[in-house]
Amino acid sequence: MTARPLSIALALTLCAPALAQVRDAPPFAGQVMEPFSSVAAGSHKQVNTAVGRFSSQSAFGIHLLDSFQNGSCGVVPAPSGGRVLSSDSHVCYHPNNYALSFPDPVARFGASWLGAHDSAAHFTLRFIDAQDQVIGERDVLLPADCQWHWVGFEFPVTQPAKRVTILNHDGARMVLDYATIDMGEVEATRYCPPSSANSTGEPAWLSALGSGVVASDDLWLRAAPVPDTVGIFYYGDARISVPFGNGTRCVGGSSGISRLAPTQAVGGAFVAQVDLSPASGITAGSTWHFQTLYRDAVAGQPLVDLSDALTLAFQ
Repeated sequence: MTARPLSIALALTLCAPALAQVRDAPPFAGQVMEPFSSVAAGSHKQVNTAVGRFSSQSAFGIHLLDSFQNGSCGVVPAPSGGRVLSSDSHVCYHPNNYALSFPDPVARFGASWLGAHDSAAHFTLRFIDAQDQVIGERDVLLPADCQWHWVGFEFPVTQPAKRVTILNHDGARMVLDYATIDMGEVEATRYCPPSSANSTGEPAWLSALGSGVVASDDLWLRAAPVPDTVGIFYYGDARISVPFGNGTRCVGGSSGISRLAPTQAVGGAFVAQVDLSPASGITAGSTWHFQTLYRDAVAGQPLVDLSDALTLAFQ
């Protein structure tokens, strides 16, 4: 999208969103499953971890093991050096039998899964967003080799995953370790916190996702939570502090302000890709400030509100 001078009037003509896709992800650095909390080894139904909550909807459940022992596999230590998560030996055939829910939507999720000793295992992972919409499904086929196998996935910036449900097709015990998540956020400096909540009851917070490398042309902005309305992301090369509408304008520019095309909120969030072509003025080594402006009315106050702001140093 080509940057344009900022206008307070928010256009209502929007582009249709692209079809979401789930892609394979190699091992990545992120927030790892351990430490566990709340549930001791051997407990069933639910296990709280550093990356989310594993739960079982059946009469059977999940538990923690210091190592895994399965038939001719013998004792199989955890690749993380800690404990592993295991399903009960009796597994129900139900699409929501096991689920992993994340505190916040994630850009990537992966884990090491153990291949059993006697037969191959077949699971289907269903990825759900924060609005309970299915992002996609992927089959996982594990060979009978007593080895750990990394299985990871990357989700669309416009539709991150809030929950993963697991369908077991053949009754094999599910064993996984080293579950890892990545929020996908670009390193940025946050400033100018919102002064008040919007009509959702919370203030809108801005996140930069993807990459801050100009050559990659893969920078996205996300602001949430927001009401069902239209908003714009805009940027400039200066920080300011000017009361405006229900909030504060925190971004200015020595050569003017640039904005992205208006975007409609979907699922309580604005999401848009930043144009990093030469026309945007954003170059490697430059620093820019970003903010979100959107329509909203709280208790009869002005019809405009703003998110906090971010400073990004581009590479």
